[in-house]
Amino acid sequence: MKKPENSIRINDGIIFLILILITLTVYLPGINQLGYYRDDWNNVFNAFTQGADMLIRHYASDRPADGYLLSAAYSLFGPAPLPYLLINLVCRFLIGLLFYLTLRTVWKGQRFPAFVAAALFLIFPGFLRQVDGIAYLPHQIAMLCGMLSIFLTVQSLASRKKTLAAGLTLLSLLLAIAEMFLMEYYLGLEGLRLLLIAAYFYNRSASGLPKVIGRSVAVWHAAVLYLAQLSL
Repeated sequence: MKKPENSIRINDGIIFLILILITLTVYLPGINQLGYYRDDWNNVFNAFTQGADMLIRHYASDRPADGYLLSAAYSLFGPAPLPYLLINLVCRFLIGLLFYLTLRTVWKGQRFPAFVAAALFLIFPGFLRQVDGIAYLPHQIAMLCGMLSIFLTVQSLASRKKTLAAGLTLLSLLLAIAEMFLMEYYLGLEGLRLLLIAAYFYNRSASGLPKVIGRSVAVWHAAVLYLAQLSL
């Protein structure tokens, strides 16, 4: 029994390295030559001329959490785009890795399909404009919070310890709140969460599809209600 376990570790380790390689190949070349794009200019101008706290006031009307995040980031890194781009690159890799680990938990024996899905997820542009290092920092952080939240939700389903499952669920909900405060339209990720919960139950249940759907919706609905209570 030890050999298959060692084989799984090695294979997952190789996939981990390949995902890093994909990330670096796609996003690292020429990263030090990138400058300011689109809303980067607004953020840098506001912070450079009026101080980092201006970013808090700038985002106060629609996304106040973004303002605090960007203000803190500007206080640390200043106007140079490279530090933001590197943080976004790390976030992008972690997002892809978490997606891979989530799929591996839902579909245990499907390592290669999970890898392909994660690789596509890494390079698909979506709403994560990688070159907009400053303005899109909240997008990357929010997506990371969202994927980590979904990963923890699936892990809570897999856990046999009730206290651990409860802790993972609570942390998952807190990350979901952080995600939606940063980027409200990532609410669509809740659809992905529901689909993955349903897939997890379907793969481990002898019940028919209607019962699996009912159980999945019940779990997801309970989490959403608790999430709403935490947000108030």
